[in-house]
Amino acid sequence: MADDELRALKQDLEEVHALHERLTELLDGVATGLKGEAPELVLHDWSDLPALAKRMREALEEIAAGYGCKVHYGTGCDKGCVDTARKALWRREE
Repeated sequence: MADDELRALKQDLEEVHALHERLTELLDGVATGLKGEAPELVLHDWSDLPALAKRMREALEEIAAGYGCKVHYGTGCDKGCVDTARKALWRREE
């Protein structure tokens, strides 16, 4: 293999490794955010994150509905629905 090909392969490998590290960091952060801190020397299982996130969104919609709002993610809603639901979820921290 030519030196240029080896350099290109090494660069590709480094980019894939950096992407892997970043995605691992993101998934771990999401898991910790949804599940709380993992015990020492233990990693959260990530396989249930999509289902857990879906349940959290459904809970957010239910809370918003209880405050007379409907959650309009991604529609540019100016009714304050998302803010109302967030305040209801995190009012303990305010």
